[in-house]
Amino acid sequence: MNISANKAEKYRRRMASDSHRKKNTQKRNRSKFEEYSKQSSSYTRVYMGVKTVNDAYKSGGAEALQQLDLYFNIPPSLRPIIEVGTPTIVE
Repeated sequence: MNISANKAEKYRRRMASDSHRKKNTQKRNRSKFEEYSKQSSSYTRVYMGVKTVNDAYKSGGAEALQQLDLYFNIPPSLRPIIEVGTPTIVE
């Protein structure tokens, strides 16, 4: 159950009748609505990802998971790698 979606809907209804409220209350309602909307969309994306993996596994087992494009081809970082070890003196 997506609680954030319910809260976002509550603040959307409050914003519809904000004309008689103070400016600070209107601003708080807008910020809460945006916050819960972002959380709701994040929850939905994660839920759909998990559902995709579960459905693929149920239908085809581990072989079906290998056919999913779950890994992104990310080029290696240009940041230097620091290795910790025994210090040596280089002359």
